[in-house]
Amino acid sequence: MPEAVANSALARLETDASLTNALAGWAAVLLVETATENMSVKAAIVREADRLLPPDAVIGTNTSALSVTEIAGATQRADRVLGMHFFNPLHNMKLLELVRGVATSEETIVRARSWGEALGKTDLPGDLRTV
Repeated sequence: MPEAVANSALARLETDASLTNALAGWAAVLLVETATENMSVKAAIVREADRLLPPDAVIGTNTSALSVTEIAGATQRADRVLGMHFFNPLHNMKLLELVRGVATSEETIVRARSWGEALGKTDLPGDLRTV
């Protein structure tokens, strides 16, 4: 990618170690956690996100190996938690694997598919797994 494009993208990124600070002033409808594949780390993040996000917001987890159902169990919105596994390298791979938890609603899947399509990603709608 050209250096100017990379620099422009980097200038738009914001980071913060605190979800409270990161979400302050935002009316987020989707949060995708991409932490290390460690259940306690992911559960802590989604538990905090659940507390801070609007009630109808969706929480995605970019896990490739952990149980979406178990991650969703750390929230009060298990119907609005799903796996959103983005494949690497993200900028080249169009595949977005959507994974249901036991309680994930159809509305959540439809919303996630729509967001993925807006990002230029495709999923395998007939092949949804539940984990």
